[in-house]
Amino acid sequence: MNLLTTENPLIVLPQLACVIGLEETILLQQLHYRLQQQKEKHNGEIWYCQPHAKWQEQLPFWNTPKIKRTLRKLEDLAIVHSTDQFNQFQVDRTKWYKIDYEKLQNLIDNYKQLYAIDEDDFAQLSASKTFTPTPKPKHNKNNAQNKAIAKQIDEVLLYLNERASKNFSLKSQANRNFISGRLKEGHSVNDCRLVIDEQVSCWLHDAEMEKYLRPMTLFRPANFESYLNNALSKKYKPAPTPQPVVLDFNAGEEF
Repeated sequence: MNLLTTENPLIVLPQLACVIGLEETILLQQLHYRLQQQKEKHNGEIWYCQPHAKWQEQLPFWNTPKIKRTLRKLEDLAIVHSTDQFNQFQVDRTKWYKIDYEKLQNLIDNYKQLYAIDEDDFAQLSASKTFTPTPKPKHNKNNAQNKAIAKQIDEVLLYLNERASKNFSLKSQANRNFISGRLKEGHSVNDCRLVIDEQVSCWLHDAEMEKYLRPMTLFRPANFESYLNNALSKKYKPAPTPQPVVLDFNAGEEF
């Protein structure tokens, strides 16, 4: 039984695993633990520097590609941010990581709202092995807004699949989060269509760029604004004013 007592345990929160996934929860909790031990701050925030090989030493049951994928999923959910700008040398690409705790709390709150789970029910996720949340109808303004946004997200994903010859799942939460973020900022479905049309025209027949016709790239905040402005500038660019043809009848003909 020594194996159960001589190692430092990894903590897994069942509530959080229901929201973001088990593997993501394991890595996020480990990052949280490491951040609590850090004292040095960058730009007023605590970051944790760790190469992928060192992550594997902390999580030996995963290989390096698995750790990279899990970190990427957490970044796609926007609850983990990474950068290499704090390294001493520009050639050093080792990543620094931080947790966006406000975004994490928003994900948990949205999950509870989607499934109409109150605090008592949510607490059962830690104590019970059989409690399974199921969607319950809530006839309120927020629920109606969420349904409307969900329908718009479906519309955007279907349009992207059609225009780019893709097959993105309507159930992928990561893809939906990118589109939902832009819609909640006040952008319309037509704005999303414009961005899709613009980038399809630029990338569809480019072997190197075609792979970027995906929600992660198109609807990332900084990318989306740039793509949308490009599309709008082309759409509303004034047509050149035709110049009148002046005929000089005194010039004669040239052979």
